Amino acid sequence: MTRYFPTLRGWIAFLLAAFAILFFTAICPARIVRSGVGTFLIEPASPTVRLTGAALVVVCFFASAEAFRRGSRADKIFACISVLLTIALLVEFLQLFILTIDQSPNKSPEPTAVGAFRSAVAVHAASRRWLSFLR
Repeated sequence: MTRYFPTLRGWIAFLLAAFAILFFTAICPARIVRSGVGTFLIEPASPTVRLTGAALVVVCFFASAEAFRRGSRADKIFACISVLLTIALLVEFLQLFILTIDQSPNKSPEPTAVGAFRSAVAVHAASRRWLSFLR
């Protein structure tokens, strides 16, 4: 029965990759996703975040390789799952270098005089259409 369960190698590879992807997404800067425009980072990633991400990717790949190379069949299955999680971690890590930083200006929440006038005209025109429809 124990041959169907992974040994310590398989568990370490799997849990290390699962922890790494959750930890790395927690320490990364936030992302902004705008429809039709793209995805941006709110702030640049610090060198500590980049170094931590690189170390996590390397350690996870080595743990997966060790579990696959010297483990049982169950260890190899867990190593394959660990490699998939590590590839997802690698994609998150490489997005730090690809995504640009958001440079949009801060927009004021209060409406301007022109915007308020346009809204009033639109409401007035819409109410006249409904009133003419009811006649």
